[in-house]
Amino acid sequence: MARPKKDLFYENKQQKKLHSGQEWLVAYDDNCKKVVDYLVQKSVGNTIYYNTINSLEKLRNFLLQNNKDYSAEEAALWFKDTGPYPKGYQSALFRLQDIFDYGTIQPVNAFQCLFLIIRSFKVLGKRK
Repeated sequence: MARPKKDLFYENKQQKKLHSGQEWLVAYDDNCKKVVDYLVQKSVGNTIYYNTINSLEKLRNFLLQNNKDYSAEEAALWFKDTGPYPKGYQSALFRLQDIFDYGTIQPVNAFQCLFLIIRSFKVLGKRK
């Protein structure tokens, strides 16, 4: 049975009422949407999809509760100090930082289906 669609934190219109010092939330929410849209475009499975959403939402909540702005350094400290987290949380943070830095997810952090990678190695490894 498919898991029901979760209300996505970055689509919550009530959060658009920002307090002083929370202007970073607009860019954060927009970039989180870009990461999730990228995963949908790549047709990732539910585990990767929901782990990404959960990690980005937990980081957002941590930053809000501790009155911190988003930065790659804050994300890395949060991951290190409050973990361990399920596999995939760190990849979500790398992808989010790519969006902040480059506007797109870089090849090193791109989603690649393991099946396609294995198939590529099998094809490359065949000898005549």
